[in-house]
Amino acid sequence: MKEYGNAQQALEDALRIRKHSLHANHVAVADTLHLLGLVLVNLGDRQNAFPCFKETLRIRKHVLGSNNELVADSLNTLGVFFKEINEYGKAVEYILSELKLRNRTYFHY
Repeated sequence: MKEYGNAQQALEDALRIRKHSLHANHVAVADTLHLLGLVLVNLGDRQNAFPCFKETLRIRKHVLGSNNELVADSLNTLGVFFKEINEYGKAVEYILSELKLRNRTYFHY
């Protein structure tokens, strides 16, 4: 667990630096938020992990557009997150959105 605590601190520091040196809507900020959310889940802090995942999705959609593979990855992460907390309706919603996006992306529907 100590390693996750160290990782959390390092990612929070990286997030501050990236927001300051780049801008709040940069893809690198989204990537850091995603990693921070994963660390928080592993630390059992789901309440703070969820906003990280939502903000990651928002930034990726804003910067990369709605039909990007990283947006699909964010939808998947949120689907798995909701499955893990037994909110299956929301989990299915996000996973179905991910699958529709991947179908459009890979098969050009």
